[in-house]
Amino acid sequence: MKNLYEVEDKKDYKIEKIPTAGMLATIGIIPGSVVRKERTYGMGGPVYIKLGTRSIAIGKKISLSVMVEEV
Repeated sequence: MKNLYEVEDKKDYKIEKIPTAGMLATIGIIPGSVVRKERTYGMGGPVYIKLGTRSIAIGKKISLSVMVEEV
């Protein structure tokens, strides 16, 4: 498993593990869901992902704790 912040852009990933805080789960980012990582913004910026038809930005600190596997 790798963290969401460091994996390659423009690929699909299955969420394997998320932090215990419930914020991600409330927007549908749960273990087993598949997201497309669109881009990591430089200089410690957020990660931009697609979950279904929704576009979501996740801060660096949180994305470092989201563990994924490439689909």
